[in-house]
Amino acid sequence: MSNIPMVSSQPVSSAPSPAPRQVPDTLPPKTHSLPELTAEIQRCHSEVMNALGRGASAAIAAGEALKSAKEKLRKEGGHGNWQDYVTVECRLRPRTAQIYMLLARNKDSLTQLLAAKAQTNSFLTQGEALNFLGVAKKKRKRVQKAKPTANV
Repeated sequence: MSNIPMVSSQPVSSAPSPAPRQVPDTLPPKTHSLPELTAEIQRCHSEVMNALGRGASAAIAAGEALKSAKEKLRKEGGHGNWQDYVTVECRLRPRTAQIYMLLARNKDSLTQLLAAKAQTNSFLTQGEALNFLGVAKKKRKRVQKAKPTANV
């Protein structure tokens, strides 16, 4: 029996998340008019664009919640419950949780990048955010290596 505290299966957000749309098994019947198909295409494309736009922001928010949960588990149950909590209660792979928390730790840098992307009507994906953070780390290492050290 696990010592993991049971958590409600209700989402953290107070706003209900929309139910995922079912993918049709076949193409729509040919009885739909071209304007009806055009409207459906535009509506679906809008859903895709909205989801893309929320991706990195949602990952950062998930990372912040994971950081809080990790601290709470550390205070309540000691060491060893974290991975079980992430996999069983959150239904995430530990690596996914690590990525979300990394994005949350670097929220300030990423917020600037999100704002820049929003001005150009483009989206920041999780992959772009991780690449950005990787480049930032490499630059810091190069700067540290370039700084002369004081001889003692």
